[in-house]
Amino acid sequence: KGPSHLTAEDNRLLFKLNQERGNWTDILGEELAFLLSENWNYIWNTWNKLRQGNLWLGSCRPIHFDLHPHNLLVDKNEITAILDFESFQVFHVGVAIAFNGLKQCRQYISLGDNISDSQKIEIGKKYMDDLVHYFPQAAEFRDNFCELAQIEVLRRLCIILRLNFDSHLKVWNDVLPIQIDNLKECTKLFK
Repeated sequence: KGPSHLTAEDNRLLFKLNQERGNWTDILGEELAFLLSENWNYIWNTWNKLRQGNLWLGSCRPIHFDLHPHNLLVDKNEITAILDFESFQVFHVGVAIAFNGLKQCRQYISLGDNISDSQKIEIGKKYMDDLVHYFPQAAEFRDNFCELAQIEVLRRLCIILRLNFDSHLKVWNDVLPIQIDNLKECTKLFK
């Protein structure tokens, strides 16, 4: 069974971090503490908004919840293998589809040159239109696609923060800026 989202444990972690803002530099280092501080209000407000919302996350089914181009092996335009098999778990379908959509759109954007916010909106709209066309069941998540993707990004942010603040492990710190960008990018792509 896959991980849970918006948990009481993660809520306690973020509440504790909010109270201990003065210690961030000691634990994260100056650069990451500054990045977290710059984005903390957005993270905190997004967390609280999503915790108070009553979003349908989708039924729990076996699904790959980290499916993006780097986890696919392709030969002659045919998918020959799917990597990161540990991300194939019983998981909320809506969250998995939205997070996978975020990763796929970000991959597409990373290949472009200076893509504007208005172009990102068009990319997100086209992605969702195509998704619903080829997978009509995804229509039930369309109105909450942004929030569903943000739920998974926040779960990943909490993992990184917990490793730092509870265990003093910095193994995923290079991903912290990416996750913060992902959280904000959701609104550009899927609102």
